[in-house]
Amino acid sequence: QQPSAIDSRILSQVDLLICHKLVYQDDIKAVLQRMPSEIPNKLSDFRFIRSLPIGSAIIGDKEESTSRAFLISVRPRISQHEGRERQPMLEIDPELMKTNVKNLILEKYRQKRPLAEMEEVVNIANQEYKLKFSFEDIIEELRLDGEFDVKEEVKPKPEPKPVVLDIPMIDEEEDSLEEVELIDEYEPEQIREAAFRGIRIAPVISSEISYDEMKEIAAKNKKKISFRSEDIKEISPIYYPLTMVFFDYMPKKGSYKSMSCFFDGITGELLIWDGKISRTVGFSEIYKLKPDDKWFLDYLIDRENPTLSDIKKETGLTPRKTHSLISSLESKGLIEYKQDGGNLSVRPKIKFKLVRGFDDKKLKKLNLSLMNKEISGKAIESLISKNDVSRGIETLGNAKIWRTEEVYLPYWLVVYQNSKGKERREVFDAFRGKKDDHIKDIVLLRL
Repeated sequence: QQPSAIDSRILSQVDLLICHKLVYQDDIKAVLQRMPSEIPNKLSDFRFIRSLPIGSAIIGDKEESTSRAFLISVRPRISQHEGRERQPMLEIDPELMKTNVKNLILEKYRQKRPLAEMEEVVNIANQEYKLKFSFEDIIEELRLDGEFDVKEEVKPKPEPKPVVLDIPMIDEEEDSLEEVELIDEYEPEQIREAAFRGIRIAPVISSEISYDEMKEIAAKNKKKISFRSEDIKEISPIYYPLTMVFFDYMPKKGSYKSMSCFFDGITGELLIWDGKISRTVGFSEIYKLKPDDKWFLDYLIDRENPTLSDIKKETGLTPRKTHSLISSLESKGLIEYKQDGGNLSVRPKIKFKLVRGFDDKKLKKLNLSLMNKEISGKAIESLISKNDVSRGIETLGNAKIWRTEEVYLPYWLVVYQNSKGKERREVFDAFRGKKDDHIKDIVLLRL
């Protein structure tokens, strides 16, 4: 059964541990930490344990003859291969048989077998048990359950175009022009027009600082050198990439919640609200870690400067395992040693700013609205992958992603020039008109 909570202290007493599909992160952590034998990397992946099919389990045994955990899979037999006479079936539950057929199809799907082999499973079941299952109907049911993604193979259907469109395509859909907001005209006689152009329509987070307001803010931030202030050479809009993720979150108590969040398209950090639009620090490092490394780093973040003896006492880890985890995190620049009297303590090297799950106020208070807008400035390309997004979401809790979309966060680039012709560039956020030094280097490197 799915346990309400696994006590790792109890697990540490068992000689044989059989783990089937688990959903909650804390439960998986406990099993991985207390498995009696070494777990191969593939089996210790959180996603692998969350997607174990019915009849499959990971087994760990303290016996020396089985020093590594292994995967066992038990399934109902549908076909017979021994050549003996078939036994007449008196009663068959069609729904139970359909469930078994679905599980076998999913197993072949995960092995990336062709659709013809999956269809053969249905044909055998129909022939053996006088049933009338439809392969197309079963595939459609699996797809609607989110288990299967071959809609285009079974029933070809053109995928919708991405949100970001080239201007010439707008002629085909005149109605969409109503949603477009054009950027204010620049004044070329006063300030040089933007040096880059890439006009298209894209979803942009609504901002508050207009071009005219930005001119006033830019003027206030001029520097004076020898009683002469700088000239404003250029004011240009910049569009910073974000990945907006729409997902269903399944809390431990209560029903699921439909939510959305934003990933920084360059750094992979989460957008949060702490009095202003901000970003997590270190989140992108955490979701890329192996489960053991992540669990140990979480422990070090929560527990201030533990000594090696504290770690052994509080975690139950062997000295060898502790050394392995510390070496792994230290090589990634995430932790450091500190001599504390006669003891050696371990602590995080960076000042983490994280969220504790989907219910964290820093995530829930972030309220941003989107609008389709003409981008007439520089749109920076996103670097984050779908795999990064998926791993980041998994780190926060049990959720199922149903759509991702690339959107843009607006900024203003101001180029100043002094009397000697030397240029200085500043990046201002488009919500408060404040300098954003955190983003400045990232933006300027890409212009």
